[in-house]
Amino acid sequence: MNTKFVVCCLFFFIVPPADCDANPFSLDKTANLFSSFMSIFSRTFRQSARIWSRDSSNFTVPTGVEEEVENISESCLTFEEHKKLANDTKNDADQLDRVLDFNKDLLRAATEIIGFTELRAVLGFSPPGPWTNSDEITYVVPANATIEEYYNAREPRHKNGILRYSLEDKQVTSAVKFLDKRFPVVRVAYKKSYKHNWNGKKKIDRKIVDDMLDLYDAVYDSIDLRTDYLTSRYKTEECKPKKDSKTKKSKT
Repeated sequence: MNTKFVVCCLFFFIVPPADCDANPFSLDKTANLFSSFMSIFSRTFRQSARIWSRDSSNFTVPTGVEEEVENISESCLTFEEHKKLANDTKNDADQLDRVLDFNKDLLRAATEIIGFTELRAVLGFSPPGPWTNSDEITYVVPANATIEEYYNAREPRHKNGILRYSLEDKQVTSAVKFLDKRFPVVRVAYKKSYKHNWNGKKKIDRKIVDDMLDLYDAVYDSIDLRTDYLTSRYKTEECKPKKDSKTKKSKT
């Protein structure tokens, strides 16, 4: 029997497709949703198991960072800004939804790279390599591995599971520059959180690496929650270009 069909049927009874009346058995769509769900579940379970298997961390997101990050959700991006970010020039009826879906993945990837770049810098490790769409994590690391090799094996790429879009390194790099210019608080939040918890005076061991990765998770989740608002269809359609302050004064 076709494996995709079996997976689709299983998921259909758990979560019926939103458009079931029009298309009750969209095999590719439903199977892909199920695959993404299982990927997120698997990664979350293994991350939790890693935390439960050791002493809890004392590392916390410092006071004030959460409030600074909250400013992201109070902002918005116009459709034109979204099109520029996605580099999407195909004007058709599906462009808005397509661009917002793509930018959701793109902003997550950029947020991830910024967080890992700052974390590696604080720990004294080499910066992240070119973007890869692989989300492999090594959960069993040899005892004789160096501390940086241990970190490389445990770095949780694609925390949200399998990305829907295959991104290129140049696209992610461009998105990182966009966030640094439009929302510098993203990088600042990571920097403040890392430096608040780690002064670099102690020798780095595996527990410190794990604790810092847990801290990365906490900061990433907070930022991702806010940047996700930026890709809301309603928020984008309601967003108006910022008016020049001189123009405002001239009208008063």
